Amino acid sequence: MSHPSGELLAAYWLGELSEADALALEEHVFGCGPCTTASARMAALPRALAFAVPPVITTAEGTRLQALDARVVRTHIAPGARGLADFSGGAEAQLMVLEADLRGAERVEVTLCARDGTPLIPRVDAPFDADAGTITVACRGYYLKNQALPLEITLQVEAIVAGERRQVGTFDIDHIPPV
Repeated sequence: MSHPSGELLAAYWLGELSEADALALEEHVFGCGPCTTASARMAALPRALAFAVPPVITTAEGTRLQALDARVVRTHIAPGARGLADFSGGAEAQLMVLEADLRGAERVEVTLCARDGTPLIPRVDAPFDADAGTITVACRGYYLKNQALPLEITLQVEAIVAGERRQVGTFDIDHIPPV
């Protein structure tokens, strides 16, 4: 067998090959260093995609991430308080649950800033739970590995109530990067 294409490897990992084709592919892959590496990368793709979530997610999406990885921790943060997202244990994500007075909110917007207040990600319409008064933020280890965001960030949260914008809280989050 020649080196398999990415499409063939994907079909293998999706369980779409016949038993005979899968066995032939395995025989080649396990004896070929470059193909073993390519196959391992392809096998990791579904997990990476499962954690490809926006920075602000629904409570249900947070529950889904926790079901995928027991190391995903949900930390509640009050306005003006500091949360810690610890990635040293290898988790793909950590959930920060921002607690705020969201009564009557029609919309909630979150701005991710450097600690000095410089916006890094401008206002994002955020899903929120008005009854619980929470907004769930998914901190991702990927952003830390690639140094896309600083280790210390501030989230500024505003609610739109009766067409008026009001600040409901500022939340600091410190990150411990993956090792």
